Amino acid sequence: MSASQAAAQVPALGPYAAPRPQGTADASARGAARPRSAVARWKRQLSGFAAAVTTLLVLVALGSATAMWHVIGEVARAEALDEPRSRAAAEARIAVVEVERLLAETIAEEEPGRVRAAAVASIAAASRLEDAVTALRTAMPGDANAAEKWGGWWTRSRRPACR
Repeated sequence: MSASQAAAQVPALGPYAAPRPQGTADASARGAARPRSAVARWKRQLSGFAAAVTTLLVLVALGSATAMWHVIGEVARAEALDEPRSRAAAEARIAVVEVERLLAETIAEEEPGRVRAAAVASIAAASRLEDAVTALRTAMPGDANAAEKWGGWWTRSRRPACR
């Protein structure tokens, strides 16, 4: 055995390391040329497929999360716009019902003191109705139907029933 062959067998750890078995010096070169087994190829293909499916799943989840975030934001903005409108419409409807109730009560009363009290209450309710209609027009500035429906009711109800 020559000195270069002996140096190749002794690892860089020094003279106390165990020598390599014969033929392992060029094992890495031989491993590259040696065909791999079918099981190793199958494992490698399966690992690649699993990585691809996992990546696809993560991308789909990110896309779904982005879509959900967008939809939730749109719903929140729509609710924020609709809340004042709904509140104004409900207050206007409640004011209309109150005015109608007080007018019916005024008509049903026979005692002059009670008629006067019911008339004052209906006038106060009509004032609240005007405020509610104004709030409704403010909440729905471009909706002519809302202004016509509630404002039209008020102008029709202010006309005397008999002449």
